[in-house]
Amino acid sequence: DARADMGSVSASAAAEGLIAEDEAYVQSRAVKAAVQQLQKACGEWPPKLPATKNKYHLFKSKDERYRCIAAHISSAIARARLKCWLTQEHKNQGQLIDITNMQQGVDESASSCLSLPTGIGHANRKWVWRAEIVHG
Repeated sequence: DARADMGSVSASAAAEGLIAEDEAYVQSRAVKAAVQQLQKACGEWPPKLPATKNKYHLFKSKDERYRCIAAHISSAIARARLKCWLTQEHKNQGQLIDITNMQQGVDESASSCLSLPTGIGHANRKWVWRAEIVHG
């Protein structure tokens, strides 16, 4: 029955969504713990941005398959009063995202955070290589 197959697909998709949400929660908790350690070490919070890379504290790279997780991490970073460049936030504001704009985000960020899921290092991942790793 086609409806039975659709039900199992929907249940499977929902289960995958829950797994992604749980993973995002764990990662955002890890970010919160790391920020607490940084606050203790830095004394001044949020830390001042350097003169040359002064728009964002962090450029958050991600694989589109895991954008939900990246959004949770970015949200945790924002709650820590750090400025984070994340593709999805710029897309949501109607900005064009191309390699040049991503390189500008790297240039305007004091540091980068690269998630490394399986396959992220493949040579055909031009966004990662040209916009983030080689450029940065």
